[in-house]
Amino acid sequence: MTQPQPKPTQNPNSLPIEPRVIEDWETIRLAQYEKGMPEYGQPVMTFNGRNQARDAKEEMLDTWRYVTALEMEHEWFQSRVKELEADNDWLRGRNTELEKRGERICQTTGAIARLP
Repeated sequence: MTQPQPKPTQNPNSLPIEPRVIEDWETIRLAQYEKGMPEYGQPVMTFNGRNQARDAKEEMLDTWRYVTALEMEHEWFQSRVKELEADNDWLRGRNTELEKRGERICQTTGAIARLP
């Protein structure tokens, strides 16, 4: 984790994320505001009697947990994709082997494939 990240690469399938970030931000901001009002009776305000640094640290710790879970899920999906690619390579090789066997059988028996 201490090695520097490479620069982003160009990919024809890439999409800009900022429109989604803005849309999600606004949707979640409003939902959080509506959720918090009944519980706390006011929006987050300065000098509200709470230790806001502690609140922020607790929220950041939860965020760290969510990102870690997301990374673990991503790693699982990556390993599954590699397994599927290996299975696909095996099947492709198996298909080629069966095609060659079929050709040998046709040659051995003198069978000729006839197309309409």
